[in-house]
Amino acid sequence: MRRIKIFAMIVTIGFIVLIVGIRLLHLVASDNERERFPAPGDVVNINDANMHVYSEGKGETTIVFMSGGGTQAPTIDFKPLWSLLTDEYRIAVVEKPGYGWSAESDSPRTVEQMVAEMREALRLSGHRRRMCWHPTPCLVLKHFTMHLFILKKCKRLSVLILPYQRAMSNCRYRAQ
Repeated sequence: MRRIKIFAMIVTIGFIVLIVGIRLLHLVASDNERERFPAPGDVVNINDANMHVYSEGKGETTIVFMSGGGTQAPTIDFKPLWSLLTDEYRIAVVEKPGYGWSAESDSPRTVEQMVAEMREALRLSGHRRRMCWHPTPCLVLKHFTMHLFILKKCKRLSVLILPYQRAMSNCRYRAQ
């Protein structure tokens, strides 16, 4: 019985050492990647966390790309689409805290908070005049999470594009 307890303790300590080692490796690798691959867009500080906003293109209308929870690097993930649009439109890809080049945030992850952070990030990166709460036309390409809040807040929204129409059909709330 004593051997079993010793074995269990050794396995537990080994497991803890393994987890701590993996975490340290992750922290070192993350710092190394930040130095090797700097953010290609503007990094702005919001609520003591850095948010990344990538923009490119020409045109009067801005298309704002907002990712859902499963898009880990929105600027890179959306590139096949936004690269086709930059000749006629201005694009802005907003990376939420904890995604892409944006740092994690301690702020609550409510819809209102995320939209406020997105708006502030766009304002600080110089997009205030082009966004949908301003009188110029704006297109929003986004995931399901924030669409109702955005519909309420935008003064002039040309189009709201939902890439996952199945999500809308399952939604209890309908935009009016």
